[in-house]
Amino acid sequence: MLNLMMEKYIFFVGSESDDLGRIIRLNTGLQDLTWVPGENINPPSARYGYAATLTKVGLILYIGGIYRNGFYANMNEIPIFDAIKDNWLNAIMDSTGEIIPEGRQMHSAVLSDHNTIIIYGGYHNGVFSKPELVILDISKPVYNWIQPTTNEIIEPRWGHTSTFIYSQMIVAFEINSTLSILSNPTKTSFNRVSSFSIPNPVKPPIINKPLPTENLGICYKQQKMEKANEVNNNLE
Repeated sequence: MLNLMMEKYIFFVGSESDDLGRIIRLNTGLQDLTWVPGENINPPSARYGYAATLTKVGLILYIGGIYRNGFYANMNEIPIFDAIKDNWLNAIMDSTGEIIPEGRQMHSAVLSDHNTIIIYGGYHNGVFSKPELVILDISKPVYNWIQPTTNEIIEPRWGHTSTFIYSQMIVAFEINSTLSILSNPTKTSFNRVSSFSIPNPVKPPIINKPLPTENLGICYKQQKMEKANEVNNNLE
């Protein structure tokens, strides 16, 4: 799994042959690409089929997946790698939340504008995981799961990709060739739409700043010299 953070690629290495998840960093800020091991003190148990999401504060959350022994990771057990402090920690979850999603792999997870992570799709022991669409609220120190509302039934998917842009989650690929767009106008609501418009960029206002007083004399002298040169040219 690949994440870009501060001129470095950070990998979470989880596999069926490694008991522990390990961080390896590819430093792209140098002329020669350099592989360096990350901080691997108390790493979590390795998993694969998970989704990794980078937050705005440099935390990488590893959600879902399956362990080497074939057991699915509990969705309330979320290891986090702090890419700024270079250390591991675990998410603090609200144990009294309204739902705990079913374990899953081959799902997608994207960061929204509402400081939530939207998890979509995946499968568990050969069948689609429930619920198909779920939200992880990370706006507070204690995270919690939220069941969103939708304007229509969201079909299950797995092995797809999701991208969040302008409050829209665009879902594509996997065995289903249909491209889906889910609008996310509020923190907990989604609407299926067929298209959306990219807003025009807002141009910053032009502010005419007055010239500093010490520059006025210079400008006046330049104007007089230009006028004198113009007169001399006419006389010639």
